[in-house]
Amino acid sequence: MVKINMSKVFSRLKDKVEKGRLGLNSGIPTRLSRMDYFTTGIQQGDYWLIGAETNVGKTKFVRDQFIYEPYNYWLKNKDKFNIHFIDFSLEMTAEDNLADLISKDIYVDYGKVISRSVLLSQGRNKEGVQRRLEDEYYDMLCSYEERYADFEKHLTIIDTDVTPSFFHDVLMKYAEAHGTFEKESKFIGRRGKYTPKDDNLYTIILFDTINLADAEPKQTVKETIDRISRICVWFRKVCNFTPVIIQQFGAELSSTDRSRHGIKTPLLRDFEDSKRTTKDATIVLGLFDPTRHAMEEILEYNVLEMKNWIRTLHLLKNRNGEMNKSVALQFKGAIGMFEELPSAQMFKDNPGLYKLVTKY
Repeated sequence: MVKINMSKVFSRLKDKVEKGRLGLNSGIPTRLSRMDYFTTGIQQGDYWLIGAETNVGKTKFVRDQFIYEPYNYWLKNKDKFNIHFIDFSLEMTAEDNLADLISKDIYVDYGKVISRSVLLSQGRNKEGVQRRLEDEYYDMLCSYEERYADFEKHLTIIDTDVTPSFFHDVLMKYAEAHGTFEKESKFIGRRGKYTPKDDNLYTIILFDTINLADAEPKQTVKETIDRISRICVWFRKVCNFTPVIIQQFGAELSSTDRSRHGIKTPLLRDFEDSKRTTKDATIVLGLFDPTRHAMEEILEYNVLEMKNWIRTLHLLKNRNGEMNKSVALQFKGAIGMFEELPSAQMFKDNPGLYKLVTKY
């Protein structure tokens, strides 16, 4: 029979409480303050799962909230914590991801809307002329070279096929470089207690998108997703890492029968290929585009006025507190930026607000 020394458990709890009293448990805020209120922000050891239909902006949303914002917050709070990102990107190249980040910087710092396609001189303008990035904007890009040279010191990019075993081994190698385990073993579940070199290091693991992971021999897509999710649970529990997993929604969300029953927003059952992730995750979010479903109103906002500038974010599961909460977001698609909309009542009192939030 396994014996647990409750005095040691209490001691560890007390340590965490005292750490909180020093202001070290407040978490990393995103730009979405109302959602942060319910989730307590990005905490060490939480497992986040974010789902959406295809082409809703989930990759841009996750990178905006879980890489761009945390890194900016760290830049202003280097004395309080450290941060590192492990980026398993199966959707986009590292260069395209960085271009999206810099397009946000240019908008925030210079007020200019320079999409990734413009930044890379892709395609043609409205007059049919081949794009060439102007010198002014090229100089803006170059102004971030030093900033992102530092950013890359806090980033591990995985740009190869990812199987569950490979995923496990990458995280294990990283964990061993940043701490020590109690026991020797190839597998995280048999390593025992983990002692980090830096208690205040946030390790954010981004997996985009888990449906695209490569299977081991004779494994199904579901078995692959299930195993990756369980690996996330182990590293969350043992090493206090923060997995952020993106998963595709299935087709049921658009079904006519579902709409007839008044269900028009995401549910936990909408995650495609496997439901294991929804059971394992600490926090589950669903990103939703109401225009795709021909909705005229959502959360009391006029969708016809907002057009493609609106998304809604739904808190589907939250082990940290309240759930079944939703917030409306302004989606600036050209730069992949999400911001909370003012309250629906403010739009009712001042309909002119719709024009203000549907332009850059």
